[in-house]
Amino acid sequence: MRWAMPTSMELVTRNVATQVKAPPIDRQRRVGLDVAEAMRLFDVIKDERLEALYVLALTTGLRRGELLALRWDDIDLGSRQLHVRRAIQRIDGKLQVAEPKTSSSRRTVVLPRLAVRHLQEHKKRQDTERQALGETWRGSLAGVRLVHRLASGLLPGEVFTFSFDLRGCDLVSALTTG
Repeated sequence: MRWAMPTSMELVTRNVATQVKAPPIDRQRRVGLDVAEAMRLFDVIKDERLEALYVLALTTGLRRGELLALRWDDIDLGSRQLHVRRAIQRIDGKLQVAEPKTSSSRRTVVLPRLAVRHLQEHKKRQDTERQALGETWRGSLAGVRLVHRLASGLLPGEVFTFSFDLRGCDLVSALTTG
């Protein structure tokens, strides 16, 4: 092995990489909607089937996977609380309902009255659909997914896609005062 090593090789006694300063990470700040843009969005989604989901996204800051994994037993409309207990995640290339990735992601969110009103309307509409479908309805009344269309095989991006970041919106007080 000695014949393969150059004779002028020197031993390095310190880690020279510690002397290099890494370039700063260019993190793009997420820009949310302002109040005027949010109000325009409300006009556009008015009477849409998933209007309650958009309102939740605007007023709570939940992630898309958290929103899509919601079940009615996660929501207490009387006390205006929503419990984040699961999220839709891509695991081994398949969409699955799983526990949130971190313990801080498991949380309770206070729902603004605006969101409660929209959820109450959504629940009434879902209950009507459940009664009309009878035995073909998927799931039990107590545990039906808020967005039951996902159970029919649609991907989260097809059900609930934003071309902008609703999580960056700090609109709760502005939207709920009017």
